[in-house]
Amino acid sequence: MEYGFPNMPFKATFKEFSKKQASEYKDWFISLIPERIFFLQRAVRRSPSHSDWSADLSPESLLGLGEWFVSQVRTRERTVVEMQELRQKIPDFIEISSQELSGETLNKAIDVGIYLSEVVKVNNQNIEWVAFVNNKSSVDYGQPVLSGFGKRVLNPLLIAVNMAYGVTRGTLDGERLTQLYKVWSDLSRGVAPITPASLLLQAKKSKKAT
Repeated sequence: MEYGFPNMPFKATFKEFSKKQASEYKDWFISLIPERIFFLQRAVRRSPSHSDWSADLSPESLLGLGEWFVSQVRTRERTVVEMQELRQKIPDFIEISSQELSGETLNKAIDVGIYLSEVVKVNNQNIEWVAFVNNKSSVDYGQPVLSGFGKRVLNPLLIAVNMAYGVTRGTLDGERLTQLYKVWSDLSRGVAPITPASLLLQAKKSKKAT
C-alpha cells in the first residue's frame, strides 16, 4: 500500500500564503499530527526488523526510526522538464543528479520530520509550533516550524527531506535523527552546536591563551 499524505487545504504555494493562510495552515497541520504519528508507527512496524518499534516520543525511539527511514529512501529518474528547470537555476559547472526522491519517500520524510519535531517539543521546554511569516524570502516562509531556539526555527519538512537526500548520496545514516535531536535540544537550552567553524574558533582562542 502506497504511503500517502493529505492534500493541502489551500491551492496557493507557501510563498503565496498570506499571514492568515499561513496561520490556518499551521492549525490544520497540527491537527494532523496524532494521525500522522499513528500511520508512521504502523508503517514502521510492517518491517520485520522494526515490528516492535513504538512511537512513544522518547529520544531513544529516534534511532530505530532513523534506521527504518534509511531503508525506505527511494529515488526516481527526473524528467527532461525537471532537469531543464534545474539547469536554469544552477550554474553549468555544477553537476545535476538525474535522480529525485520518490513521492512515497517524500511523504515518509514529512512524517519522520513531524515525529522528530514532536520528540524535540515534548522533551524540552518552551518549544511551540508557529507559522513562519517573518521573512518572505526565507525557505521557511508560510510553513509550520518549531520556535524556541533563539533566532533559529526547526522546519520538520526540510530537515527530513534533506536527510533523505543525504542518504541517497551516502553521507548520512540512521543515526542522523538522534544527532539532530541533540543539536536542537542543545539549541533550546542556549547551547551552540559544535561545528568545524566553532572548533576552529575555539582552537584560536586556546592558542592565544597560551
